[in-house]
Order: sequence, then structure tokens, then C-alpha cells
Amino acid sequence: MGSVATGATVRDIASLGIVGAGGAGFPLARKLAAQAEIQQAGLGPPIYLVNAAECEPLLHKDKEVARAFADQMFAGLRVAMQAVGAREGIVGVKAKYEDVIEILRAKAPANVRLHLMGNYYPAGDEFILVYDATRRVIPPGGLPLHVGCVVSNVETLVNLGRGRPVTRKYLTVAGAVANPVTIETPIGATLGEAVAAAGGATADRWAIRATCWAIRSSRTWRCAPKDSPASNCAWFWGPPSVASAICAR
Repeated sequence: MGSVATGATVRDIASLGIVGAGGAGFPLARKLAAQAEIQQAGLGPPIYLVNAAECEPLLHKDKEVARAFADQMFAGLRVAMQAVGAREGIVGVKAKYEDVIEILRAKAPANVRLHLMGNYYPAGDEFILVYDATRRVIPPGGLPLHVGCVVSNVETLVNLGRGRPVTRKYLTVAGAVANPVTIETPIGATLGEAVAAAGGATADRWAIRATCWAIRSSRTWRCAPKDSPASNCAWFWGPPSVASAICAR
């Protein structure tokens, strides 16, 4: 299966089983089918935002995927914009990543612009991205579509641009490891395998802590075994004295 045609329908996209790669795992086809809710905002055609700005300071996955697969990201963005009727696309990326910005500017379609963000936490939160790029305020408990916006993660759109079921995931492994790196892993790879791919932990004593977003804007912390899947949550490793010595997403 190759790239998705520009005229692909929401049903075509649903058949690929693509879900959001930013953490929540929301089915992409359901997001792209929300035209009625978007129209209720009364703000005209929606704006489609690409979130390439990580929240956590140790994460680099979004910018690295955008750097390596810009053509596929923009191909997916074109399909997604057509599906929701968007006329304008915005890629939010931190201004400090000048090399990534140069690549994206050279490849961006005429109806897509880059929005450069500051190096602050939590720049990658979709509420912050929507406001920073459009000055629209998402209401408490609301969604971007309530202010006429749709937001997708870089990796989500790369998966859409590739037009094939998702069987692999990109992760950043950073902090107290021998070789901090962004890796591509098969779905189901374990946390221990992800750490090993980065050369192993450099701390003598380390454990795994996991945070899952069970409810919007609510985090549940728990300890996790090293054989837990590495692709279903944001994960943090480290010795007890270092809260986020190693992190992967």
C-alpha cells in the first residue's frame, strides 16, 4: 500500500487504522469526520495545525520526524486538510530548530505556513499551540474544533502520508543513557528494549515510572516493568533522586 491519494475519503483513512501519535491515540478518521462540530464554531473553514513542538524538554521525536520525513508529513497534511475542508495549514515548531525550519520552509505548500514558537514549557500542548498560532482560546473542557481548528501530531500525518497501517512507532530515548537517540521501533517493543537501543542506562540504580493520560489534563503515575510496551504512554526512567533521568515517548 502506497501513499494516500489526495482525494481519499474519511472511510479510506479509517481503513488504515491510523490513530494520533501525540499520546492520546484518538482515531484520526473520527477527528477528520468532525466537520459538523467545526462548522458550529462559526469561524469559517477550519485551520489545520501540525504540532511539531514537544512539551517535555528532553523530547526530540517530532522535530526529528519532521526533518527526516517532511515530504510525507506534507502529503498527509494535504489529505487531512481536504478531508475537513481546511484552506490554511500551520506548522508549529520551536524557533531554535533553525535547520528543521529551513527544510520545512523549502517543502511547505503555498497554503501552509510555519509558526515559530518560543522555547518554553508547555509549547507543545495543543491548547497553547492553538492560541499561540491563531489567538483563539479553547474553552475549558473544550477541543480545538470548538474554535475552528484541527490539530495533528507530525508522526500522525507522516503515517497518513505513507498510506499504510501503522506497525511502527518513533520514540525519543534521552537523559541517563549512553547514547540519547530518536529511534523507530515496532509496535509492542518493550521499554527495556528501547533503553537498550540507546546504549543502556548509565545510572547504577534506576526504575521505570509511567504516566498515562487517563482523563484529559489528568495524569496517573505508576511504576511499570521493563517489559511494558514502549509505545502506549509517555514514560520516564531514572534513579529515585532524578525524576526524569531517562524519558521516552
